[in-house]
This record gives sequence, C-alpha cells and structure tokens, in this order.
Amino acid sequence: MRFDISYFLLGCIFTGSWVSAKHPKVTKKVGIIGAGIGGASTAYFLNELFQQQDVKVDITMFEAEDRVGGRVFSPTFTRPGLPGIPLNMGASLFVSCNYNMMNLTKRFSLPIQEDHGEYFSDSVTNLWNGKGFIWKESPFTRYGPENFVKLQGIIERMLVKFLKIYDSNRIWTSVDGLFKSLQLDNLLKVSGYEYFVSQGLNKTFVREYLDFSTRANYARGITEIHALAACIAAIPTTGVCDTHSVTSGNSALVKELATRSKAKVLLNHRVKAIFNLHGKYVVLSANGRIDTFDSLVVATPFQSAKLFFLPRIRYPSVEYSQVQVTHVTGQLNPSYFNVTEASLPSNIYTTINEGKKTPFNSLYKIANYQPKKGIYMYHLHSTGKLDQSTISRIFSEKRETNVKVVWNAYPRMSTRDVQQKFPVELSSGLYYLNTMEPFISTMETETISAKNIARLIARRIRGSHPAKQ
Repeated sequence: MRFDISYFLLGCIFTGSWVSAKHPKVTKKVGIIGAGIGGASTAYFLNELFQQQDVKVDITMFEAEDRVGGRVFSPTFTRPGLPGIPLNMGASLFVSCNYNMMNLTKRFSLPIQEDHGEYFSDSVTNLWNGKGFIWKESPFTRYGPENFVKLQGIIERMLVKFLKIYDSNRIWTSVDGLFKSLQLDNLLKVSGYEYFVSQGLNKTFVREYLDFSTRANYARGITEIHALAACIAAIPTTGVCDTHSVTSGNSALVKELATRSKAKVLLNHRVKAIFNLHGKYVVLSANGRIDTFDSLVVATPFQSAKLFFLPRIRYPSVEYSQVQVTHVTGQLNPSYFNVTEASLPSNIYTTINEGKKTPFNSLYKIANYQPKKGIYMYHLHSTGKLDQSTISRIFSEKRETNVKVVWNAYPRMSTRDVQQKFPVELSSGLYYLNTMEPFISTMETETISAKNIARLIARRIRGSHPAKQ
C-alpha cells in the first residue's frame, strides 16, 4: 500500500496543544475559495467588522486563476495614437441604486462614469430580430409612452421592497427565505413575460423591448427567465437608476477590496477538496498545500469549482448559461443587416422572430480605434460560442479580434430552479456565497451576499468568544 503524506499531515493537524500567552488575542482563521468580487468583498467586510476587537481574524483567499476578479475582468487594450483603455469583458455595469457598489467606489476614490467604454454623442440604437430592424423611428413611437410609464411604476414598486435588503440589522440564513421576507417571492413563480403582461403592459412591448433587456443582461429571453430577474434586467431601461462603471475598469474595485481586506491572497491555487475534521475545515489545494480554518466560505459556483467534500455536501442543482464576450476592432457590414451604411445603427440589441434565434444578444460600439477611417472597437455578447466565420460576416473590415472570453456567466434563472431551498450555511461554519445568483446575478448582489456572510461569521465567532465587559 502506497503511503500518502497528505493523509498523514491531515491527521497531524489536530495533535498539537494550544499554548496561550497570559492575555492572548484569540485568532480565528477564515478561508475563502474564490477571489472574485464576492470573495474579495467577504474578506473586506469581515476585516472591517473585526477592527479593534479582542478577536483577530486571519483571512486567506484561494484563487485558481492568476488574477483576482473572477467574472469581473477588465483588460487594457492598446490603440495606435490613443491611450490604452480598460474594457469590461465580464460584469460591465452597476446602477445608482446599488448602494454597496456606489459606496465602495466612493470610499476607495475610484472614479465612475456613465455606461462603460467611451462615450459617443452620435450613437444610434436599434432592435434587430434577425431579419430587419424593428424601430422605424423610436421605441416610444412603436410602443407608446404609456407602456414606459407603466414599466417605470412596476420597477419602482419592486425596488421599494428590494431596497429593504440594506437594513443594517437584516441577516438571513436562506435566500429563498430572504425573498419571502421581502415579499418578492411571487416574482419567482412566473416568467418575466407572464408577469409584465399581467401588470397591464402591451404584449408586443414585453415580447420585444423587455426581451432585449433580459437577453442583453442574462442571455435569456423574457419567457425563459423568472420575473424578479426580468425586473432587475429592466432597471437600466427605465431611467429609475443611472448606469455606471468604474472608469479604470470594474476589476479595479475587486483589487481594492482584496488589498484593503489584508487577506493573504493565493493566486494560481485551485482547491481540490474540503474535509470537515473535528469542527475545523481542512482545505487541500491541487499543488498539495494544506490549510486549516475555523470558518470557510465557498465564493465560486459549485458547478465550475468541482470541489470534493468530506462529509458530502448536498446543494440544489443550478444550471448556468454559457456566454461568449468578444471585442472586435473593425467596421460593421451593412449588408449583413440588410441596410445601407447610412441607416446602420452603432448599437444593436436583439429579440427573436418566429422562434428564430439571432447569433448574438447585443453588439455595440465601445471605443475609438481609427475613427477617421470608420474603425472602432465593438463589444459582442452571445449565448454559447460565436464562431469566427459569423464574426467575419458581421464585419466588412475586421482588423482584429482582440479578446474572446467564454464562460458560465450566470445561472439560467428559471422559475423551476428557484423553487428549491437555498441555505447560506451548508454546515456549521461552512458558507456558500453564490446562493443569491439563481435569484439575481449582479456585482451588487455578490457584495450583499458577502456582507451577510461576514455578519454570520462574526456572530458565530463572537458567540464562542464574547467581548470583554
């Protein structure tokens, strides 16, 4: 029988005795698997909660990639005769009613801007169904202003309930229970299409205008996604809240969170297995590293992390949507869209026509490249992989495909998926941050989930080590 040193080490971890100083400052070790915005926010909020406390929190973050950020990814692109520009390949926008994102960027003195990418005063937007452009004049002309007024009211009423999530004393142990307490659980039982039509919106308006918002945000049609996610996707289209991004790229915020958390960040460290031994969590990395923690946070989707747990952990099955984000430098091809160059919009969103799917969900001009020659950088968002031949047909002149990222970006957010139980604490001291995602998947809700878990860990630690009177 071959001797495995890792099992020997696991057995040795708990054989030592604890020798304290006369007046020790108790140290609790917390591990976080995943250094995306959720993991980095958890570390930051946890460190903040234990400033000037009798208990010291020692935080370690494990990240499989060579960078922090996860699905928040903002590489910088170079351009001839122009300064480099950071462009968001993953999570692109947040809104002014995202209190955590707004407060954190202000606290860290990170400048923010409207939308993301560069501003174009001459931008024209239209909706394409795979055959032609739908808006002959404007969305208001096609659908009537009354639908936009009704939609704004629907979103405002939803936000009144949702914004209670920021109450300082609110802590939850299950996400399904959270949305029930917020009186938003009714939105999880019907599709976005069913809900908006039941609220008196015109069917064509819902099938086209609100369909493009869910496709652009979540790569899913309005009939495929539950109503809560559809409402969140519609916020930027209503003007209820302004859209923003970090000027230096959204990943700059994640870097700040990780740095200010004072956590030890282990890049290129993929975690393979987690063992619960005598109330401690033993983490085994792919490189053979072994660490032990009092509390552990899984801040990466189970579906992609492929972690081995002992004892076994059971958690609801959640399907993720695969998307491809492609940045192309070139010139759009008017003939692909059956229009003249003069009538070709710079920003194109999509909806389906008689069941026919379009090759992309959104396509828009994001940055200058050689504007005098009509060459710009474009952002393409598609469901699944978009092949090179299709990209070549969309562009009449293609200088470069700058970056192509394919990933499981967010859950499918179907009504079926959210009819399960979603506990935050999987076993005593083991927490799962991504429980919020099947309900709402945004940078903001990752920070909300992170702050809640930091509070749960703090409550657990303070319960075992009460503050001195």
